[in-house]
Amino acid sequence: MGQVLYQSEYYVLEKRPDAIHLERTSTPFPDLGVLESESHAVCAVLDPYRHTAMLMDLRRAVGRNDPEFETKMKVLRPNLTRGFPRVAIVVSSVIGRMHVQRHMREDRVSALVTLDETEALQYVSKR
Repeated sequence: MGQVLYQSEYYVLEKRPDAIHLERTSTPFPDLGVLESESHAVCAVLDPYRHTAMLMDLRRAVGRNDPEFETKMKVLRPNLTRGFPRVAIVVSSVIGRMHVQRHMREDRVSALVTLDETEALQYVSKR
């Protein structure tokens, strides 16, 4: 465990020795307004740490791909990963990995997307 920088029903953001760790909880966003406000809050906390690596853990997140959500995420998503020299994203399924890899290509973000937390930790720990 690291120093908790932000915690809500939806996210836990920690500063750890190897990287910034952002975990998405299993609580679904009740509406797009909450999604947007939570994303802005997390990004504001992330800003001073964008020079380090980031590990994003999406394994507990409930999948959602309705058009309104996808449209909103297309705008918000790049801000979560912007500026980090190394980004690793841990997902829980092969389909989830394909989905996130597609998003990273669309956002032009170089990221390791994996089902293996150990692999993600090794990736973000590289100096």
